[in-house]
This record gives sequence, structure tokens and C-alpha cells, in this order.
Amino acid sequence: YVADFVEKELALIERFFDYDIERRLIFLTYNKLSDFRQSNIGLVSEAEEYNIGGTTQIIQNKVFLYFDGDHVNFERQIREAIAKVLLTEMLFGKGVRDNLTNSTMINLPEWYLEGLISFVSNPWDYELENRVKDGIISGKYRKFVNLQDDDARYAGHSFWKYVADLYGASIIPQILYITKINKNAESGFLYVLGSRLKDLSIDWTAYYLGLYTSLEETAGLPQEGEILKRPHKKRVYQNIKISPDGQFVAYVTNQKGKYKIWIHNETTDKQIKIYKRGQKLDQINDYSYPAIAWHPSSQILGFVTEEKGLLKFHVYNLDTREITTRNLINFEKVLDLSFSPDARKLVFSAVVDGQTDIWVFDIAASTNERITNDLADDFDPRFINGMNSISFVSNRRLDTLFLENDPENNTTTARAVFVYDYSGKSQVLQKISEGEFINHSEPLSPRRNEFFYLSDKNGIVNRYYAKYDSTISLVDTTIHYRYFANSFPMSDYKRNILSQDINTETSEIAEIVYMNRRYHMYKYPFDFERRFGDELEPTEYRDKHVNRLIREDSIHHVEK
Repeated sequence: YVADFVEKELALIERFFDYDIERRLIFLTYNKLSDFRQSNIGLVSEAEEYNIGGTTQIIQNKVFLYFDGDHVNFERQIREAIAKVLLTEMLFGKGVRDNLTNSTMINLPEWYLEGLISFVSNPWDYELENRVKDGIISGKYRKFVNLQDDDARYAGHSFWKYVADLYGASIIPQILYITKINKNAESGFLYVLGSRLKDLSIDWTAYYLGLYTSLEETAGLPQEGEILKRPHKKRVYQNIKISPDGQFVAYVTNQKGKYKIWIHNETTDKQIKIYKRGQKLDQINDYSYPAIAWHPSSQILGFVTEEKGLLKFHVYNLDTREITTRNLINFEKVLDLSFSPDARKLVFSAVVDGQTDIWVFDIAASTNERITNDLADDFDPRFINGMNSISFVSNRRLDTLFLENDPENNTTTARAVFVYDYSGKSQVLQKISEGEFINHSEPLSPRRNEFFYLSDKNGIVNRYYAKYDSTISLVDTTIHYRYFANSFPMSDYKRNILSQDINTETSEIAEIVYMNRRYHMYKYPFDFERRFGDELEPTEYRDKHVNRLIREDSIHHVEK
């Protein structure tokens, strides 16, 4: 997989920079991030190559990769690595002596290289736009020369996108060439674009303010129901879950690799920390753990962690405040889980042999039942219609399960909602479609043939309600139905909804939104009124993004 993808992408990135890498690239791929962290490659005395175990992804011509369960992220990681090697060789030379000499003479700000690498690996998407929009409007990027880490990468990415949109992407190699000759970032922009960096930064800010300010006036967040009055600015909040009785909300925080699981009591308006692991280190963080799920009784919270290379399933009892732990074997990663209504089974989105598939785990017998087995990535599984069906999202193209001999070109660039007939074990899935190149995530079913899900249909990830129906699309050895969704938006936010959960018993929704440089969590009642009409107004970027997805999808699926 890596070899085929590198062969294609290397030529494209070399063409973009108008530069051919002279060194042979060596790619070392790990099954997961924890395996990569155990690597001792790069643990030498020189400061430039020193790491604390799996943080240096590139050492000269060696590139280290890890799989996080999502092939889209994995491909982006490969593109980033190629771009970084090429830029390092292009600006600083290919030898160790050249690197040391030029790196001391060319002082480039963090946003310059990190932003350009990010731009080349992924020109733009809704997640990037969400963070850039917040940074621009909140004023965080006002002094973007001093930005660090993620802020530097997002701001730098948007700056290079602005340059490409205004002058054309072909101008970027010329800027890099002048930067290398004069050993100064300012000179590249001055000689090629005729503008000083300070003036460009003012124009860049004005450009994005013009794009986003009007949206701020027409779309807003909930006015009530915020769970934490002042969330911690340095923490990432994720995986929000409402207990079945509506009395508790569980969520996860992560601060530089140190994660904690919290339970908020709705009655007392207090939260307790039930579990913590990890250390605050300057390393690549794994935000996929812990995965959490409520037991149907509301008195138990189950969660999966990875500790010392082993997967562990924990059960926290709210009455006794005790945690029971057991090992999970046969899985490399567990990305998501959910209890069955009778609490006897768990449904997993899990990684085995480099594939992200759906599994059903029998808790008492500790046995696994594989539902899908193909290259397509399957996420967000839930038991629905009692235990008769399982819903999940996937980037699969076909509606038929192939447990062996997965056909070529069975993946696409967008994720749709699928329903598996768990009681009947049918190999034909129900694909809930509302158009091509629209991403869906976290589908939750309040009633039969109905869903709440998150969708980027208008260019911002909002919540939609859908009731689906079917029509015959194909008859071969069996009848294939095309399931279509009659949907309408239930939110009209100016920021992406990052995580959601619903409680059908109490008719409440919980969600996480990033705004004003903080993660905000909300919980409030929902209804089925069409407050926002049938469609939301698309953002300016939406149509451009769809055109790019169509182009990538057609190139990706050209028959060899």
C-alpha cells in the first residue's frame, strides 16, 4: 500500500516544487503509534536527531510512518513526509554538512516550513478551515510570526494557500529558490511577489476576515446548556457521551499526551476524574484513546485504553467507584465502541492487520465476530433497531460485503452511512445516501429508519436529521436497493461540531464545538422542528472542495 501510494505521490510533489529528490527514500511503517514510540532509531547524542522515543519521523532519508486506523490520515502523513524531505534537501542540501551549514544560515520561522508542508500534503479541508476561521476572527493570528506548534501550522497553511490563490501555486518554487539564495525568508517574497512579508500578512488577514466575518453574523452556537463555564484552554475535549438516564455526561480531555476521563453529574453540576494516564511530553499525541461508552444501566462506563502496547477494556462502577480491567487480544487498535441494548455484547471499530473493520465482541465468552473485512475504513458503529441492525459510516463504494477477495476500487473519498442486517446476516448493506462527496459521521438512530448525523454538506460540519426510504437500483443474483435520505439541518453553526451524542429517552443532545481558542461542550433538549429550512447556505469553499474530491476520486480509480 505504502509503496504504491509513494510512487504516485512522489512524482506529483516533485512536479509541484519543480525539484527532484536526489536521495533514495526509505519508508519504515509501524502498525500503530505506540509501536513507533518504542523505536530507538534516532536516539543518539546529536541534538538534531535526538528524540524521546518515536517523535522524529524523518532522519536524513529515512521516513517513519504509523497507521492510526484511517487511510486518509495515513496518506496525508505520507505526503507530509515526502514534502518535508524534499523541502529540507531543496533548502538545506542533501548531506549532513550541507544541512548543518545552511540550517544555521537560513533562519525560517516555524509557520514557514510547517505551513508549507501542511499545504502541500492537504491543500484545504473543513477541519483546517474551522481552525483558521477561529484563529483569524479571535485575533490569535495577529502576530503570526511568533506562533508555535498547531497555531503556526494552521496559520502558515492558510498563508501559503492565500499566496497560491492570489498568485498561483507555481510561484511557490520561485519563492523557495530566492529564499535559499539569499538565505532569508523575507527576500523570497520581496523579490518574487514585490511585497514585504509584513504587508503580505496584513493583506492575508484582511482576505480571510472578508471571507468569514459575514458568516459570523448569521450562524451562532447554543445560548444555554454549556457544561463547563470556562474550559481549560490547553486541553483537547473529545468523545462526549450522555448516560442513558440523562443524569451524567462522560468526556475525555487530552493535554500534550496526558489524557483523563471525566464524568459530569447533571444534578450537582460537578465533575469527577475517574481515570488518567500518560505524561505531558513533546511528542506525537494519540487522540484515538480512550474510547468510551455507557452501559445501558447508566451505572457503568466502559472504556478502552492502550497501555504498554496492550489493549485494555475497563469498566468503571459509579456506585462503588471501582474499575475492573481485562485485556483485549487479537486487535491492534480499538477506535470506537458501543454496548448492545442487552449489555451482553460490544460493537467495535477496530484495526486488525492494517484494516479498520466492524467487530462484535461477546463480553461473557470473550469471543469476536467479524462483520466487515476489506480495505474500506469503517467507523462509529452502533446497534440500532434493538439488536437487529448495526449502523456505521464507511468510505466503501459498493453496498455488498466481501469477506474475501475485496474488489479493486471499492473505496471513495467520502463517508456514507451504512446499515448491516445483524439478525439476518445479509451481505447486502443499506447505504443511506444524500449525494456524492458529502461526509457523514457519528450516526445515531432515535427511531427506526431515522438518523441524526454530522455532515459537511454546506461546508461546515452541522447536525442533520434524516428519514430514509428505498427504491430498487439493481437486480442481479439478488435485489439491490438504493436508500436515500430526506434530510434537513438541525443546527446552523459557524464552527464544526466535533463530537455529538443523543439521548432518546430524555430527548437531549450533547456536543463539542471549538470556538475562541477553546473547546466548548453543550447539552440541551432537541426537537424535530425545521428551524433552518431544508438546506443551509453553502460556504464559498464547499464547491471548490467538491470539485477537488471529484478530481482525486477519478484519478484514484483509473483502471491500470
